[in-house]
Amino acid sequence: MNPRQPELASSSKGHRVAGHELTAARSFGFTLIELLVVIAIIAILAALLLPALAQAKLKAQRIACMNNLKQMAYAWLIYADDNNGNLPYNVNNVADKSRVGWVNGVLSWDFPPSPANPDNTNVTLLETSLLAGYGAKAYGIYHCPGDVYDSVKGPRVRSISMNSQMNGYTGNDPDGQQVLNQYGSGQNYKIFHAVTDIRNPNPDHAWVFIDEHGDSINDGLFRVDLKAGDNQWPDWPGNYHGHSGALSFADGHAEVHKWTDPSIANRSVLHITHFTVPATAPYVDLEWMQERTSSLQQ
Repeated sequence: MNPRQPELASSSKGHRVAGHELTAARSFGFTLIELLVVIAIIAILAALLLPALAQAKLKAQRIACMNNLKQMAYAWLIYADDNNGNLPYNVNNVADKSRVGWVNGVLSWDFPPSPANPDNTNVTLLETSLLAGYGAKAYGIYHCPGDVYDSVKGPRVRSISMNSQMNGYTGNDPDGQQVLNQYGSGQNYKIFHAVTDIRNPNPDHAWVFIDEHGDSINDGLFRVDLKAGDNQWPDWPGNYHGHSGALSFADGHAEVHKWTDPSIANRSVLHITHFTVPATAPYVDLEWMQERTSSLQQ
């Protein structure tokens, strides 16, 4: 052995190489810099993936919501088929709670100091409605999966409402003329009492059910101001699907409409009582709804 060559020896603590000891513990650790690099990579991946996951969730909710509204439209059509083409009453339960409609009950926010509202979670109001026997006993189809805003006792039973011109009934007369006059300003907008009445707009353009905003929904009747120049939202469409809302139509199909009016598209749920909201020029969304709600009688 060359006396000048460093001794190569081992010990219980590690290995000695050329006079330097390398401990076993060193091979199993991370430096602070390495740990920060790993955390940074994870953060970058999360930033890339989370928006995609959020969009995937919205898409799934849109599909589920459209499926719900399709089932409601089918129940509505089957009811009419079993009743000589006559449409179910679309009752304003605020004015008249005595008449059974396509759905019953009046929803509201009931957080203290407001009293609890039993209608919010009462599935009996769905079981006894006119559409219950036509496939609409599956209570989930009344509720939009994007509506995550609960009442004081949990999720409300309904997120949807029906076009007021689809056999709308307010309790003052059998033909719903109060709806016609109040929201058509006496201009004789058509109330559809039977399937055969739905000709302008045609069934594939005449909407029946809609997601309604959580602060707007009360009874099952959704009003659209039809008077030219008013440019108001007496009831508010829902925007649960990325500034979009779902509707189903008299031919049975459903679709999602992207709202562009910021007074509707950007309106958050604030747990307040709704009020009439001015539409925003150039009134594209309101006119889109008007064209698909009713038309002047000839």
